[in-house]
Amino acid sequence: MMHKRMRGWSRGWRVIGAMAAAMMMAGVGTAHAEARPSGSCKGFDFTPFYHKESLKWTGVTRVTRHDAPLYATESGGKAKVQLAFNQQGEVLAENEERLKLKTFPYQGQPAHTGWVNRADLLCYNLPVKGESGLEMKFFIRTDTQARDAKQADPTVAIFRDPKRRECVGGPGHCREGASRFHMYFVFDQQGDSVLLADRYRLEEGDALLGWADKNDGFIWNNAFSLRPREDLKAPDGGVGTICSYRSLRDAVVKTPSACSPIQGGVNWFKSPVRIPVLDIVDGKGKHVAPEEVSGSDSGRRFYQVAMARPGLVARAVGDGKVAISGGLIPQAAPTLGGLKSKQNVDIFFVLDATASMQGVIDAVRGAPGQRGVIQQIIEELQQVQGFQKTQFRFGFRVYRDPYADGLPGGLGDGVGEGFPLSSQCELGEAERVAEYDRFKEAILGVKVTEEDAEDDYEENIYGGLEQALSRDMSACSDHLKLLFVIGDNGYKPRLRRFDENGQFVALDKYKTPVDVERLNALMRGAEQVGEKANSVIPFFIQTPRRPEGVKHPNAYNVAYNRFEEQAKAILAASLPVGSLVSQHFLRMGEGAMVGRITDQVSKLSSSELIDEIIVDVRGGAALTSVIERLQRERVDIPGLYWHILKKGACGELGKQCQSRVYDTTLTGYIEANDKIVEELWISSSGLASWIRILSGFEGYFELPEPQLRRALISAMILGLQQEIRRPPIDVSGETPAEYAQRRGGLPVRWHSPLLSYNVNALSAKKVSRADDGSLMVLGDDGKVMTDRHGKPIQAAPVCELRRLALWAVKSKEMLEIVERDTVRPQYQASGYNSRRCPDATPNGHALQRIAGEVQAVPLGPTPDYRFGHAFGGRRGYWVPQEYLP
Repeated sequence: MMHKRMRGWSRGWRVIGAMAAAMMMAGVGTAHAEARPSGSCKGFDFTPFYHKESLKWTGVTRVTRHDAPLYATESGGKAKVQLAFNQQGEVLAENEERLKLKTFPYQGQPAHTGWVNRADLLCYNLPVKGESGLEMKFFIRTDTQARDAKQADPTVAIFRDPKRRECVGGPGHCREGASRFHMYFVFDQQGDSVLLADRYRLEEGDALLGWADKNDGFIWNNAFSLRPREDLKAPDGGVGTICSYRSLRDAVVKTPSACSPIQGGVNWFKSPVRIPVLDIVDGKGKHVAPEEVSGSDSGRRFYQVAMARPGLVARAVGDGKVAISGGLIPQAAPTLGGLKSKQNVDIFFVLDATASMQGVIDAVRGAPGQRGVIQQIIEELQQVQGFQKTQFRFGFRVYRDPYADGLPGGLGDGVGEGFPLSSQCELGEAERVAEYDRFKEAILGVKVTEEDAEDDYEENIYGGLEQALSRDMSACSDHLKLLFVIGDNGYKPRLRRFDENGQFVALDKYKTPVDVERLNALMRGAEQVGEKANSVIPFFIQTPRRPEGVKHPNAYNVAYNRFEEQAKAILAASLPVGSLVSQHFLRMGEGAMVGRITDQVSKLSSSELIDEIIVDVRGGAALTSVIERLQRERVDIPGLYWHILKKGACGELGKQCQSRVYDTTLTGYIEANDKIVEELWISSSGLASWIRILSGFEGYFELPEPQLRRALISAMILGLQQEIRRPPIDVSGETPAEYAQRRGGLPVRWHSPLLSYNVNALSAKKVSRADDGSLMVLGDDGKVMTDRHGKPIQAAPVCELRRLALWAVKSKEMLEIVERDTVRPQYQASGYNSRRCPDATPNGHALQRIAGEVQAVPLGPTPDYRFGHAFGGRRGYWVPQEYLP
């Protein structure tokens, strides 16, 4: 290339050069960060986690292959024990091939210490990253249109080893395959298998879903999705549609009969789902770069997408067709709040507080040198794998007889002191600790009594139960509630005594006797016998018969027998049809009580079990089928538990309670045009990072040219580096967009106005005018600088820099409005007059001019319309590309 002349644009560029050099030296290296295609421990570097030659890694590993051997020694060949898929452990030591683990108790297997092959373990708790630098996602591929009555249901099988030999759940208990349009995260890859989870960040209580065949789905390793424009109108004035096509040929020729309509409108803002973009191709199927999509005159472009075809997400639009609608997508992706709420477990005790019960009360609350049920649950059970996400709350009510009504805290009629459950259903960590401390203080204050002058042995157990069910336990009714009624003797509402005439008469023992039918209805949560409408799972525990030393042995035996008779009668009248009363009536002494009650709680409060059900239902499985499988697998869990789960979730699930959902998940093609909105999924933290980065551009419009260039580079490069905290940008070839996404995982829009610049185009220390009149950047050797693709770098003139700074500030204002969630930016945009900045680069010519203030207007008629949604426990925003820098 010929250069007509050369000139220096500004002075003082040693400052910029020194800053760039210092930034480059500060990092580990300047090459692009490598993609992380695997989450296996095989390539995990523990070097940074050593302290004084001891490994101090605080992470958690997960077993990724069922029956993975755990060895006694670091090189031995004989397995000490086989570990289960999903079993977790902490790392104690390492060698090149194995890690020394201390495993957590899991599925009845105690903790073990030994060596496990690195390849059998997962060390990363975040998804693998593709070449884009973003986490890899996976959509299940199913085609319900291709099946007939003779074919098996089109579900995708899930396995518990990467060679896909054995299903999750094991022989006879296989977890049903996925059949719904649902996004999973990829945590490892081996051959043609991908390891999936339903969560973005795996915490201690989270489990892996299993291994799937990579060919059974679509890998989505970017953050780009589509939706039709919200203001799209049909010819009749209704909500407009765009067309998706099964084949690229149909998309190119616009075959009318092959068009599957997708509705626009504001209802997309009520849904967390968009249409993921897998690729961009031309009319011949050849991949094209994203920057060629907009403003390109080289031909039509088409998005290759993954999407659910008409099913639960469809609406009739006439001519025998249905349109995919964002407004109906939430029906296909229920929140499953009725199931999630059962990870909140309220444990309530109704206790006989007479003299014979001292050992029982100590068994519940603990005594010096003796752990009670409560300590066992808090200090041990909640630390076991599968229970970390369970939130426990505790309460109690004691009962005696009216003789004890003078004791502090009593309610009268023999109903004594207690600790009702709080009406605050969601407690933070500090609030949980404070609530637990108040419970301990209250139960430690319970004193047993023995001054019953009547010596009739029966106590007001019905009164204690009525108080507990109608008041003490009623808060947060969607929680799972485990009720333990512990005593020895039953209830008798009347006394027979001699009157002054020596005659036997019947006297009311209580001011307000309890009607047993009311008690049964309270226990059921419904008036109808056989119905079960609440979430209470009751257990009656009778302590052993102790007639020694009583004044009236016969009367004592009658009272003792009454407890069993009355308890079983209440259970029979309140449990749903098919329940076994024997599972809810137990007889034991205080010596066995801690272990037995803790065991019952552990069976019924596993957060992992609830998570397993939720994952299967989100994958399309019918709730009843999932529960039937688990019932066969977990025969030790009372049927009432499964009944409560179904009752709590079926209202939300509708038909999916009984029938599997089949979404036809396929690839399709949508033409790129102005009817489409391109959006990026950006996490809450990522959006906040962009706002902070863009804040650095304010106040630079009036600076002289040299200071303006330095200020813009500082705002962009240092702003990015402060947020990403990774090795600095390679100013010799890496664009800010590549640095932000590849190294920092910050999603960047296609053809970004701000970040597509090579840093040297902004600094432009020396320039020369080329034969075509454009200004090119020169290096210290006087030659035209090129980027890493070998293209000459065009210099950005100062008029373009001012426009760029203004755009950055306006983008920040738009993102701040998006962050408010329920409002959207409204503004007037137009192109700049090119004659006023004739040397502008192609990026500069594409910059939009935002006139006036950016206004905030509602997304929809109610706050249900929002940018923000949650995926896999991670909150983020669907942000239209036009708002991003």
